[in-house]
Amino acid sequence: MNSTAFTEAYFQERKECRAIASEAVMHHSFKRALKKKLLYGIMISSALLFIFGGLLLILP
Repeated sequence: MNSTAFTEAYFQERKECRAIASEAVMHHSFKRALKKKLLYGIMISSALLFIFGGLLLILP
């Protein structure tokens, strides 16, 4: 096997590995953003429920 064929195969393999790695990172970032939005929504909903519950107790 000549060195050019080896070099091309090596760089092709590295390119494929980088594509897989970037896809995994992107998937992880998407999951983290989704969890963050879900947590934010739960916090806002809880705060609104607490405020409206307090208003119902205070107002006649």
